[in-house]
Amino acid sequence: MDGELECGLTFLDPPIHKLGVMLLPLVILQLTLSSYILSVVKGEVPSDWEYYGKFRFVQHLVQGELYGKDSRSLFIHRFYYDGEGPPGVTFTAIPKDETDYAQGIPLAIVELDNQEQVPKTLNNNYTLALPRNLRVSDVDRLVVWCSEYGVSFGRVDLREARNTSPKRPKTDLTLVGSFTNVEHRVAGTVYIQDREHLVIRDFNYDGQGPSVVLYAGEEENLKTGRFLEYPYAGYKSRLGPKRLTRVQKRDITIRLPKDMDAFKLRWLSVWCDTFEVSFGHVEFE
Repeated sequence: MDGELECGLTFLDPPIHKLGVMLLPLVILQLTLSSYILSVVKGEVPSDWEYYGKFRFVQHLVQGELYGKDSRSLFIHRFYYDGEGPPGVTFTAIPKDETDYAQGIPLAIVELDNQEQVPKTLNNNYTLALPRNLRVSDVDRLVVWCSEYGVSFGRVDLREARNTSPKRPKTDLTLVGSFTNVEHRVAGTVYIQDREHLVIRDFNYDGQGPSVVLYAGEEENLKTGRFLEYPYAGYKSRLGPKRLTRVQKRDITIRLPKDMDAFKLRWLSVWCDTFEVSFGHVEFE
C-alpha cells in the first residue's frame, strides 16, 4: 500500500531495498517546498581583524573563534558554553611570562554590561575589554577559566598563533535553508562552506528518537543517499555511523564523503532508520 509521511517523503511499494545495514523501502523525495536560489551569506568578522584560532582542549562543549578586534579588545565569534560548570567561570587573559592561570586577569564582556562571569551561551558573539594596563600584544593565552576547581574549559594560544599564522576560517557561506517538517525539536539552518563541508548553525535535536543519523543524497531517490558522520568523523563499524545524541542549538560542521559534492546535493535529512521516517529535512536547489 502506498503511504505518505507528514515529513514530505513518499513511500512506494514494492520493493524493500537494502542500503548498507539499513532496510529501506524504495523512497523518492517529494519536492513540496517552494524552490529558491542559493545565496552567499557574508562573514560577520572584518577581514582585517587578526585571527588567533579556535578554543582547544575543551570541556563543557566550549567552542568559538578568537580574533583581535583592536589593540585593547578581543572578539569571540559564535561562542558556545553549556553552562554546566560552577559559578565563577571567566574569560581570563594570561599575560606574557605568566604560567599560573590562577594569576590571570578576568576580562569584562562588553555585550553583558561588562560582567566577567560567563553564562550559558549558545552561539553568541562577545567582545572582551582589556584593562588599561594590558594590550592584546601582551596576552599569551585566553582561557575559559573555572576558578572554583582551578581548571580550564578551553584555551586559545595567542603567542603560538603569532608564530604560526593559523588559517583563517572560511566565513562566507552559501545559504541552503532551514529544516522543515520537523519532529523531536529538530532545528537549524544549513549552509555550504565548500564542496567538502556543510555547516549547520544552531542545530538542535532532543536526542529522544531511536537510531537517528544525518542522511543526504545527490538524487531524489532516497535509496541513493549516504550517512554523514557527525560528530564521529572517521568512525568505522559494520553497523554504520554512531547515532546522533542530544544537541542543543550548536554550530556543527559536517565533512562529506570524498565522492560527494555539497553543491550537487538535493536533500539533507535527520533520519530515523528504525521507523524509516525523517525528523526534519532541507531541500537544496
